[in-house]
Amino acid sequence: SVDLGPSVARIGGAAFERCTSLRSALLSTSATSIGDGAFYGCSLLRELTIPRSLESPSTTPRGH
Repeated sequence: SVDLGPSVARIGGAAFERCTSLRSALLSTSATSIGDGAFYGCSLLRELTIPRSLESPSTTPRGH
């Protein structure tokens, strides 16, 4: 699990790519964007908490 606190505003593309042990991710309300494929290949990811404040969600945070 990863808890991205208030100091993280942007998640870059492929930031957690192929992190096969990642099961959940929590983004704080300061998060404004998630890059394409940020969670691509995270096969065990079951929970992704995204705040309503997100301005620029990726259309493909987990890839294709």
